[in-house]
Amino acid sequence: PNTLPSFAGGVIELPDEAKRAKVRETLLALGYHEAISLTFVSKEEATHFGGGEPLAIANPLNEEQGYLRTSLVPGMLGMIAYSLNRGNTDVRLFESGDVFEKLGEKFEERRRLCFAATGNAIEATVHTKAKLVDFFDLKGDVEDLLESFAHRIIYFDTHVPEYYHPRRSARIVLDGGKIGFVGQLHPALAEARKLKQDVYLAEIQLERLFAHALKQPRFTAISRYPAVERDFSFVFDDSVTFDRVRTAVEALNIAELITFKALEI
Repeated sequence: PNTLPSFAGGVIELPDEAKRAKVRETLLALGYHEAISLTFVSKEEATHFGGGEPLAIANPLNEEQGYLRTSLVPGMLGMIAYSLNRGNTDVRLFESGDVFEKLGEKFEERRRLCFAATGNAIEATVHTKAKLVDFFDLKGDVEDLLESFAHRIIYFDTHVPEYYHPRRSARIVLDGGKIGFVGQLHPALAEARKLKQDVYLAEIQLERLFAHALKQPRFTAISRYPAVERDFSFVFDDSVTFDRVRTAVEALNIAELITFKALEI
């Protein structure tokens, strides 16, 4: 009779599986749809979007797929273009996958996350007008994602790759270490790819993000005393960003201090 092979082992959960699940759960809750793109790209895309030497494939399917991807961005832009060309103007996608970089005779494999949005962030109703996705929508989604991981300080600066819009993009720094970028795709690149809508995207280096533990829910008793509010006004040089001011205040670790995110009006 036919018999199944014996198996004495057990199911072992991968070390970062809970963190991967939390990332996926958060992005799905924010309205993104998971997608998967091809691992093979052209040499031009592998060089333009990656930071190292691309890894050539010994037997490529064709000239346009002769290298392993160095970034998830080319595949994401291809999926966005595919959707737009078929009349889907409101698109929100994310992909988690590996990228590859040649190091001498060897290669390095890294885990990345990329998510992108274009079209309306809020659809039109009888009461309100439609609102297009902008930089602050994607930046807010990045902050919501990072809030699930233990950290002290998040801030953003202006050191971004050339394929981002120079004034609508930012580098993401978590506890002093760079973990990714967020911003609008450069208009020249969008035009070259025949994207007729502004596309906003974010890239996250998952191996660096997963170096931080997941936050554990904690209960803090409500104070017996009423809160005291203070409103301060300061004058700084234009080179001083809000993130620097907030970072300096949070570094004081004042237990009684509670800060609130400003709402966009």
